[in-house]
Amino acid sequence: MPRPADLTSRAVAALGHLKAGRGLVTLYQLSYGKRRATMRPIMLQPSDWPPARLQALRRKLKENTATFGERFGRSPRAVEDWEQGRRAPDGLIRLQLDQLVKRRGWKV
Repeated sequence: MPRPADLTSRAVAALGHLKAGRGLVTLYQLSYGKRRATMRPIMLQPSDWPPARLQALRRKLKENTATFGERFGRSPRAVEDWEQGRRAPDGLIRLQLDQLVKRRGWKV
């Protein structure tokens, strides 16, 4: 069993990998039993968010670029760049978008 410091460094490395948008990432869920702690890998794969899909979601939410950007901690300019295809949202934001759509039961 890795020490807690090792788990922390793995989680930080995995989040950095995900934030860079490099695709499949393994995070570890730590659970404590009566006698020992166990780790379970969790595989995360954010889906693609092309500009038209982002714009459709924002319109479905009835939000302007400022409100939509604030939801993800980004500027209105960043949202405009995503919707114009100049830039793409990073992996963490794509995962948040996936979860938002899933929670609401929407098909975007």
